[in-house]
Amino acid sequence: MSAPRYQIGTYALTIIETALGESKNGIPQFAVKASVDYSKSASGEEFDCPGGTATIYFYFSGGAIEYAARDLKALGYTGRGFGKLAEHNFIGVKFDGYCKHEAYNGEQREKWMVSQGSAPLEMKPIAADKLRKLDAQFGKYFEGAPQAPLVSQPRPPAAPLSDSGPQPVPFEATDADVPF
Repeated sequence: MSAPRYQIGTYALTIIETALGESKNGIPQFAVKASVDYSKSASGEEFDCPGGTATIYFYFSGGAIEYAARDLKALGYTGRGFGKLAEHNFIGVKFDGYCKHEAYNGEQREKWMVSQGSAPLEMKPIAADKLRKLDAQFGKYFEGAPQAPLVSQPRPPAAPLSDSGPQPVPFEATDADVPF
């Protein structure tokens, strides 16, 4: 296996092929093969990149199903359940994909995913009673915390040697001081 072709980052992709089946381990999955059109900076600038394809695998199991469903909806899937997934036409859908690198069998490889962009964080507000419980359980970790952010202060210069008191003695090495 060769080194990853694409750098870590965001790319504009266009779906060219899809397949519904099982992984080698028998886990149901959906695969999307996409052409890599160009790379994108965080500010949205477009840059040329090597042509080629990227494949994204959506696994339908335990912790992965939530992400798979989210990403398939982002790609335009509106069906209910898996029955219509193979029939849905994803060909030509343009989207942003993210490439990262990960170790697999001792080698680096690309792992592609649907980019979630810079969507705002969505989180349910925490109730006041839960905050009080957190304080009771973990508040000790914040005791004595500084009230203002820590800012690195320059170190004061070393005090000059005084005329009174012991003065450093110059050291002269002799042959007896050298271990070889």
